[in-house]
Amino acid sequence: INGIDDSYTFIYYVNTNNGGTQIKDGDFIPSVKNTGLLMKSDTVHSSVVQTDTNIRLNMNFNFKVV
Repeated sequence: INGIDDSYTFIYYVNTNNGGTQIKDGDFIPSVKNTGLLMKSDTVHSSVVQTDTNIRLNMNFNFKVV
């Protein structure tokens, strides 16, 4: 993909729960209130559903450095 080298994804975790983000290489980033995850946009990842709360709330930002 053209320009992917300067494209990023930022996930901001609004609340704490036992869910999080699973990165393909094996890393697990837990959902901890007021923290975030910054990664290259082409990083393969998936959401992990929480089981200890009714809601897992996060905000996702995709941006390109210009």
